[in-house]
Amino acid sequence: MGKVRHVVYCGDAKYVPIIGISMASVVWNNPGEQLCFHLLLEGIRQEDSDRLGRFYALYRNVAEIHVHCIPADCPEMKVFQGVKSSYSVAVNYRLLLPRLLGEDIGEVLYLDGDVICQQSLAPLWQEPLTNEEWVAGVADPMEAMHRKRTGLAAYINSGVLRMNLDAWRQEYIREKALAFYEAADFLGYPDQDAVNFLCAGHIRPMRREYNFPAACNFALAGVPGYI
Repeated sequence: MGKVRHVVYCGDAKYVPIIGISMASVVWNNPGEQLCFHLLLEGIRQEDSDRLGRFYALYRNVAEIHVHCIPADCPEMKVFQGVKSSYSVAVNYRLLLPRLLGEDIGEVLYLDGDVICQQSLAPLWQEPLTNEEWVAGVADPMEAMHRKRTGLAAYINSGVLRMNLDAWRQEYIREKALAFYEAADFLGYPDQDAVNFLCAGHIRPMRREYNFPAACNFALAGVPGYI
């Protein structure tokens, strides 16, 4: 076993069982990695906490599982709740990672809870992000629409992200994200817009295979380069 790989999920209490399925898929396909999971949650039910304990004991490549409960009265929560959006407030928790995780953790892999890992992630981790690469992600399936909507030159999907927390701390991305939210009346894609706007020019593109929504099987049918 080598370096510990930090993997992050966000959600509410009801979403934990779904996150558990995603975690299992990561564990099964990465037996040679030491995995540390971080769950950023509004809360967790006792039965799910017990299940996580059994999950930890079952797999040798799970180094630790940390549950970070986000207090309802934290200042950031008030900012997130103040923006109109069709998404759960929990999608925004990934923006808090530079503060929630210790400064000894320089990079994490963020996954949406409905992501299923089907192969080893070793190639993804082999080349660390540079100081000028604040985040890495896959182009959103609707990138053309988002580029027209935002005016950005590129637009990634936030469901799978490699996040350079060292750079986020140095560039005060968390603080800038809160200001970005406070200046908005409505955000159709809250965390995703924040990541793309605030990290513009410092995004490493990732191959489509690392974030392939099920809908792409239909939307990209017949497009050269996609199967």
